[in-house]
Amino acid sequence: MAEAHFTRAASLDLEEIIQYIGEDSLATAERLADQIRSRCQLLADNPRMGQRRDEFGINGLKSFHVGNYVIYLQPSGDGVNVIRVLHGARDHGRLL
Repeated sequence: MAEAHFTRAASLDLEEIIQYIGEDSLATAERLADQIRSRCQLLADNPRMGQRRDEFGINGLKSFHVGNYVIYLQPSGDGVNVIRVLHGARDHGRLL
């Protein structure tokens, strides 16, 4: 089975998302985190999915939206590497 490998930055992004949303509702934060993890596994199983993002100058970079968040990933030999998980309102060019 293919795997979604989270970089340290992507893991920290997910933790920050859970913490921020969890201030209002831990249940909502956990549901969103589960949706993001599930979508990452779907992308690992189907690495051709996602929108190519050549404008960031990172070889093979793709993105996929989950609600207000954008998952940035690169296909790898056994699935995908999740590079970042960012809110859509953030400066993605600076953070990638």
